[in-house]
Amino acid sequence: MRTLFHLFLFWLPLAVAADPGNSLPDIGDRSQRLFDAQQEAAIGAEFYRQLRRERRLLEDLPALRYLDSLGMRLVSVSDEPDGRFHFFLVRDASINAFAVPGGYIGVHTGLFTAADDESELAAVLAHEIAHITQHHLARAYDKADRLSIPALAAVLAAVLVGTQNGEAGQAILMGTQAGAIQQQINYTRSNESEADHLGMQILLRAGFDPRGMPRFFDRLQRQSRLYGAGPPPLLRTHPVTTERIADALARIPADLEHSKPRRDSLRFHLVKARFEALHAAPDLARPERFETTSTRGNDAIARRYALALALGREKRYRRAIGILEALREKHPARSLFAYDLARLQREAGDPDSARTTLDRSLKLLPGDPLLLHERARLALEAGHPDVALRLLKEPLESSGTRIGFEIRQALLETLARAHRAAGEPARAHETLARRAEEAGDLAAAIAQLEQALELTRDDTLRSRIQARLHRLRLRQRSASHH
Repeated sequence: MRTLFHLFLFWLPLAVAADPGNSLPDIGDRSQRLFDAQQEAAIGAEFYRQLRRERRLLEDLPALRYLDSLGMRLVSVSDEPDGRFHFFLVRDASINAFAVPGGYIGVHTGLFTAADDESELAAVLAHEIAHITQHHLARAYDKADRLSIPALAAVLAAVLVGTQNGEAGQAILMGTQAGAIQQQINYTRSNESEADHLGMQILLRAGFDPRGMPRFFDRLQRQSRLYGAGPPPLLRTHPVTTERIADALARIPADLEHSKPRRDSLRFHLVKARFEALHAAPDLARPERFETTSTRGNDAIARRYALALALGREKRYRRAIGILEALREKHPARSLFAYDLARLQREAGDPDSARTTLDRSLKLLPGDPLLLHERARLALEAGHPDVALRLLKEPLESSGTRIGFEIRQALLETLARAHRAAGEPARAHETLARRAEEAGDLAAAIAQLEQALELTRDDTLRSRIQARLHRLRLRQRSASHH
């Protein structure tokens, strides 16, 4: 398993080049990489489906929305500002992040709680974005053509999150010689140097503090020594030395203080509080932990928010709702407070108050996808699928606001439920086909469209489904020939 770890993954070590200058290592022509863009996308999509089947993904929509927002802010100043990126969360308390071909970047929940500030988290993402934009993973493996895409994705998933696919793992081991493994490891060191260099550039262009990268790793290194539990996975594969941290610091511009790096956003503190209160082990998320009033500014707001979530987790709804109502009144433009307020009101058996909360916030924040999604779910529960359909189509058809991959998947799933509740099964299958296609699962999309075709009697809908089926079958045949 350790061999596979080195062979297939680009975790986030701080492997900084010895030369702190601007030159990058020569690691070959990007056009000579083994996989083309279509194959990279297929590997990433299959890998993502493996994790979903294993129920390793955390589907916390507010946290995913923040992660996508932060990630795309960094992507916008990268070498591929228009590239397709999918940011997702892995339900794992260990400190780690990783990149997979096709623009898939996973972040462990433990990374959020370990990061002290937004620049540290941004540094992790910037490094992984650089791996994607430089196509490091796809360029590195001269033995990978012996594997099918599902087998390669299965091994990646097994190594990343502890899933088991022994046959795929054995296929890799038997098809790779020890000398080739060492060559791959040496190759990745050059890639890490390039990713560190470009990650620093991305941080600077996006206005974040590049000192977040060496600061974060230095703290993790010191903590692992202090507690003697061994370094976190993020440091284990390529141990971070004092010299490497010094080299990273040497890359930071001398005039950084004059550029005034951006301060932490309140959203960062709120999402970090969300992980600590909602997704930590119950004994670590007791409300008493968040009762302190000694903090100020963003920390104080985040701790009040965490207290409300922790109380709600223990079904102490009255106080939790009171805190969230106060936060919503003081910060009406923060949709997160309204979202959780409505969620707890619904859990407490008061859907009317939840609808009022969401309708009020949507007047101030029209088009907010999370508020619309929550409002549509309430409409479905109340037996009003027509209302849910109207609400869900608004964010999905709007071109003015980016909706992250995970948010779109949730919206499409609920839209399909609404079509089914409205007595429109063919449209429900058509929507699920759209969802599967966006997730890169062409076989599932085709299967859904075939079911839709059997159910529809509407000539216009039939023609549209037939056209999509033809297009997807052509894509599927093309992919099978690669």
